[in-house]
Amino acid sequence: MDEFDALLAQLGPEDLDKVNDIIDPENSYLPASDRCKQQTAKTETGPYDRTKLLEFLTEQGKNEKDWDHIKSYVPGEKKGKVWQAPPVVKPTQAEEDEFMVSTEWDDVLTNASESEIVELAAILGFTGLINQVQYHAALNEKGLPSHSGGWNAAARSEPLKILPPEPDNTTDVEDCIKKAKANDSGFTRININNIKEVKPDVLKELLNSLKDNTYVQTLEMANVGMTDSVGRVLAELLEANSTLKTVNAESNRLTGLVVSEIVRGTLKNQTLLELRLSNQRSQILGNRVEMEVADAIQQNDALLRLNLQFDTLGPRVRVTEKLKQNLDALDLRQQNDNDNRSQKPDETKLDKRLDDLEKTIKGLDESMKDEDKKRKQRPVPPPPTPPAQPDHIEPEGKIPIEKPPAKPTEKKEPVDASSRCEWRESSPSKTTFEIRQLYESLPFNDEDGGVWKQGFDIEYKPTQWSSNDKLKVILMPHSHCDPGWLHTFEGYFNQATKQIIDTVITILDTNKKYKFIWAEMSFLSLWWDSASLDQRRLLKKVVHNKQLEIVTGGWVMNDEANTHYYAMLDQLIEGHQFIENTLGNITVQSGWANDPFGYSPTMAYLLHGTGMQYMAIQRVHYHIKKALAKEKRLEFVWQQTWDRDASTRIFTHVLPFYSYDVPHTCGPDPKVCCQFDFKRAARSTVNCPWGIDPVQITDENVRERAETLLDQYRKKSQLYKTNVVFVQLGDDFRYTTMDEAKNQFENYDRLFTYMNKQSEWNVDAQFGTLSDYFEKLLQQTPQTQFPSYMGDFFTYADRTDHYWSGYFTSRAFFKRMDRIVESYLRASEILFSLANVKMLEENSNKQFPKDDLFKELVKARRNLGVFQHHDGVTGTAKDHVVNDYGLKLQTAITSSQNVMEQSAAYLIYQNNYTSKVDLLLSNIEFKTFESLPTRKVLSLNNQQHPSKSIYVYNPTDQRRTQIVKIVVDTYQVYVTSNKQIIKSCQIDPKWTGRKSNMIEKSLFELLILVDIESYSLKEYTIHTSKTQESCPLTTIEYLNEKEKSMDTSGPFKFELNTQETIQLNNQFLSIKFSKNGTLNNIEYLKTNKKLSFQTNVIHYGTTKQADHNSGAYLFLPDGEAKNIPPGPHDLIRIQRGPLISRVDILHEIYGLQYKLTNINGSDDYVVKLNAITHLNMNNDIELALRFTTGIENGNEFFTDLNGFQTIRRKTYSKLPLQGNVYPMPAMAYIEDAQMRFTIVSGQPSGVASLKSGNVYPMPAMAYIEDAQMRFTIVSGQPSGVASLKSGVVDVFLDRRLLQDDNRGLGQGVTDNREIISSFKLIFEPRHNVDRTSLTGYPTLLAHHHSTELLYPMHILQVMSKLNTQTNELNLFPKSNLFPSDYHLVNLRTLNENRDDLKYGSSKNMALILRRFAYDCDGNYDNLFHFDKPTFEDFFQANQIQSVEQTSLSLRHVQNQLTVTSKIDVPIAEIMTFKLKMK
Repeated sequence: MDEFDALLAQLGPEDLDKVNDIIDPENSYLPASDRCKQQTAKTETGPYDRTKLLEFLTEQGKNEKDWDHIKSYVPGEKKGKVWQAPPVVKPTQAEEDEFMVSTEWDDVLTNASESEIVELAAILGFTGLINQVQYHAALNEKGLPSHSGGWNAAARSEPLKILPPEPDNTTDVEDCIKKAKANDSGFTRININNIKEVKPDVLKELLNSLKDNTYVQTLEMANVGMTDSVGRVLAELLEANSTLKTVNAESNRLTGLVVSEIVRGTLKNQTLLELRLSNQRSQILGNRVEMEVADAIQQNDALLRLNLQFDTLGPRVRVTEKLKQNLDALDLRQQNDNDNRSQKPDETKLDKRLDDLEKTIKGLDESMKDEDKKRKQRPVPPPPTPPAQPDHIEPEGKIPIEKPPAKPTEKKEPVDASSRCEWRESSPSKTTFEIRQLYESLPFNDEDGGVWKQGFDIEYKPTQWSSNDKLKVILMPHSHCDPGWLHTFEGYFNQATKQIIDTVITILDTNKKYKFIWAEMSFLSLWWDSASLDQRRLLKKVVHNKQLEIVTGGWVMNDEANTHYYAMLDQLIEGHQFIENTLGNITVQSGWANDPFGYSPTMAYLLHGTGMQYMAIQRVHYHIKKALAKEKRLEFVWQQTWDRDASTRIFTHVLPFYSYDVPHTCGPDPKVCCQFDFKRAARSTVNCPWGIDPVQITDENVRERAETLLDQYRKKSQLYKTNVVFVQLGDDFRYTTMDEAKNQFENYDRLFTYMNKQSEWNVDAQFGTLSDYFEKLLQQTPQTQFPSYMGDFFTYADRTDHYWSGYFTSRAFFKRMDRIVESYLRASEILFSLANVKMLEENSNKQFPKDDLFKELVKARRNLGVFQHHDGVTGTAKDHVVNDYGLKLQTAITSSQNVMEQSAAYLIYQNNYTSKVDLLLSNIEFKTFESLPTRKVLSLNNQQHPSKSIYVYNPTDQRRTQIVKIVVDTYQVYVTSNKQIIKSCQIDPKWTGRKSNMIEKSLFELLILVDIESYSLKEYTIHTSKTQESCPLTTIEYLNEKEKSMDTSGPFKFELNTQETIQLNNQFLSIKFSKNGTLNNIEYLKTNKKLSFQTNVIHYGTTKQADHNSGAYLFLPDGEAKNIPPGPHDLIRIQRGPLISRVDILHEIYGLQYKLTNINGSDDYVVKLNAITHLNMNNDIELALRFTTGIENGNEFFTDLNGFQTIRRKTYSKLPLQGNVYPMPAMAYIEDAQMRFTIVSGQPSGVASLKSGNVYPMPAMAYIEDAQMRFTIVSGQPSGVASLKSGVVDVFLDRRLLQDDNRGLGQGVTDNREIISSFKLIFEPRHNVDRTSLTGYPTLLAHHHSTELLYPMHILQVMSKLNTQTNELNLFPKSNLFPSDYHLVNLRTLNENRDDLKYGSSKNMALILRRFAYDCDGNYDNLFHFDKPTFEDFFQANQIQSVEQTSLSLRHVQNQLTVTSKIDVPIAEIMTFKLKMK
């Protein structure tokens, strides 16, 4: 290549022209601009003038001579060769006979009579060949009438059958009244249909006489002229009478309000089964009445049939679903009654059925054994010495003891770790700037910028613009609608959002120049359900006209600090699928995030992956905004930290000023901009705090007003590179009324019309959408001329030292609950999709209620989606709104549990499956939304059932050898699986509370070591022990006699620990505690390296200054953290067992539980830590865990971003403490050159590495490292995390604050619940440490532990006596399917989108896969395979109809694939595939 460049350098201009002439214009390897030679080397004649050009072309055309005709034109004569059709060659009889195949039916059909052929055609359904008489005669097995004719019969009408008129209804109404009053036992039905001469008073008397009647069950009053006054008496009757079963009042003169009263009248007794009210005077009831009827029906558990016409889809669907539920409940009750009444079943039939089933299962068992011989098992880490077990020889006839798992008979040669990690040697694409450069260079001094307080004075020259280079203004009207904050999601919809959407589509329809954007699909979905057909058509019209743009299109505008990428993507998919199913094929081009409190590159990646090209953000640290504005870098392309080919870049716009409201969007001076927020005009409920309110634009003031506004536009444009300026017109919940909308649109229309007419002003102002702005911008300046950026935008500060790092931990209970919902939803999604495929394959539903379960899935998806809102998972809403979120999360869990139970039962029980009884039930119960889940007791003391079975479901990508816990009511138990004894088990005491020292006398915790392949369900059975040896008991130790449990009479052995230290060991780790419960050091036995390691619980208070205190959003501590000293009532308890040992430190404020396993699995590498907190004191407190290590990481550490990627953090002394706290959604780590320490968390947390303080969110992971070791924290819940100095990591647990922080919430955070925060602590030796990259990479060990913590195994208790003979069910055809660096994000069934069914499962599903980017560790990595899967590894080839690679949210098809295609996911990325099943 260098030689070629040198050769070109020697060529002159003439030589280059010659080379240019020989370039192949078809060469696709060259840019299009270089494929053709330069042919425009002419002297310029002047600027472009369209009129002159057209005149020139016209004259040129007139003067140019016509082409010469070779042959003169002759009328009627065709030039050239006339086309003739080729001759048709008919095949000979011999050729036809060659393709004829004779069958056994030939003779029968040849000899059949014409009438027999006619009958056969009718039976086969060939109705187009025969007439109706012939068709019905054939079906009724009657001979054809003689006049029916054959194939050639003439078409004629049949004789008209004259039917006599129906006789008049002769019922005596007066007699009915007498019998009703007398309560005649033989009088059970009243039919006065079609008797119109009955007077209203008589009808009322009849209805009143039935109020106390106990025999009449049917009342028919159709077409009797019933009016509202009579209808109200009917409503009173339904409230009073509990005997009526059927009421028919169709074809009368009732209004909608009375119809609603009648329906509500059925609620009191709830005994009526059928109610017919259709065809009334008001054919259209109206939306309000239909909603009232639907609300009433949803409260009625008895009504089975309702005949009433609904015009609105939402109420109709709700009523249909409720009636279906009532019918299902009735069927279940009847079946139970039949089961109770039935005697002993027919033993002969049962035996025959069992024999058939046994033969089938034996055949299946043999095939499974053959398959097992071929199966490649995932090896576990090198086994430590197994726990000592007493030898036991099983007597003859007893259950055989389980043999240890055999080593894999087939093992692939491990791929060299260095070749797998070659990509790590390359560097990401360089960017113009990154977050580290900004933080290093900024002084973070709070200087007064004048009218733009946080900026600087802006100047411009009017001559900057000309007629050929005008200032182009795009004004974007918008309304920011929170799905929950000060009011609940539904509360906001009813109070404001519904009216906003109604108003917006109406005013857009009045003027095509008007534009608007909408972001939250959750609100649009509610509106769509309640909208009329005309309103829906109008919405579609303004969307397709590009007047209303859907931006982002997610279910909500999600938070980006605490959220996990699974939920972020899931709510995007839910929103985008709603768009596709309702609005059709519209393109979502732009992302809009004006209110999240900081921004993650993960969201930018997801938006880019869904097909979006642009995004706009607002809440960026005000110092960073100022620095970017000075350099005109507020617009850039945002690149991912790992990106090596610049393929992830998305064009990004940063709003420059303090807020997104009107005073802070038109320009730098809010006092001026506020005067153009026309909602604040006279007689408004809001005004301008600067004292000058807006005025209406008139002919008299339009010039002065336009000049004033244009001045702000011009100043704002100086902060950007181009002459296109973007201005927003909106605020929270704006445009609720038509008056407000008209004020805004019409006044701005007058201003823009005037501006554009002033040619000397050189401005072109117009309404526009977000995409309108970006398109106009990039028309003027190509994207390649903008700078590129890499990094995130945490932690956000809006003024002075007010850092928004408090919300990383606020409402920690619900942050943990969010992760629990995600685990249940994902597990149920996968099971349901596979059950749906199974049902499609067998072409029979077998009572599998797929549509009902799919509706439950949709409910769970949307409830989880709503909680991802930036005032939901953040914990920054009012108390009652938080409770509403909690109810939604609890509903999502119970819905997911139901889907999981039914889907697993369908897959396991197959032909024996029924949805009408519980075959499997989840072992975990969520009794309320504000308490921790509890385990159900597996009762074994009942002598009739000495054993109980469970299925354990592994919803993760790798085989798991782990401990599961079950609560039982006896300690004398043993465990089997596939009729083999599982000796790896343990009995622990069941304490009466999480911080209690009292033992439950009759309850015990059974721990079982399970060994389960990925995505499979495996059976385990717990038996009461009579002759068989029971599971070993835990030994309980205390430090002194007074701490012992008061009740020591149980089976457990109690001991005093007399050693100087408390020590827990397994083969890999040794951890030591002091006698006061402080963890002192950890020894990494593999290298004999001792790591100085301490754990302390610390706390912060808050400042007491006015307008300067912590709240739901802000973290403003009163100084450095203080240790919480040991209390006089602290308790230290040690439990030792063969599988797991633990140390409990119980303090009055908190509880800490350390666990160390000894199970020959990867769990032996980590220390598990649970922190129990319940802050209910009457003072401000922020609680955190402090880990002090010997790792020399300096002032750098790593946190994850949304569980998707990690980023290098640095502690800055120039920032206040709260400015150095970061989010930890799932993981954090520190490391040096020898060891890495990783903390894996079960919830997002805040993290900081501080000398004077840096706090960041920790959604999933954070770590610190030096040249020797890495320490990683993997978290099960989001929170804040900090590292105060080298080797120190602080993880925030919970916070309680009694006051507001003046950010609009108007309250503190005082609704704390008891919470268990889950972490895994990982210590890893380091060899090669990258000191330069902005990103970091967890090891595969950390990735796997994070996945296992976030997606625990699920236990399903067997409730049926049916014997499935299924010990282990692998959900996918290929076991050990996933490479070690692949992760199944979701297997999501898509909505069928039928007109008659709002939610229904389709044949389409989304297969979403992620590939981890990781640091290599040959010792661990070589235990796995890295073979890329194909689609037929997931499903049988004959099950798949088509495969498409799509955008992340399935809206754009990118590639057509085959079932044998290798699935090659790029490193660090996510891919979505759409599978259509047969």
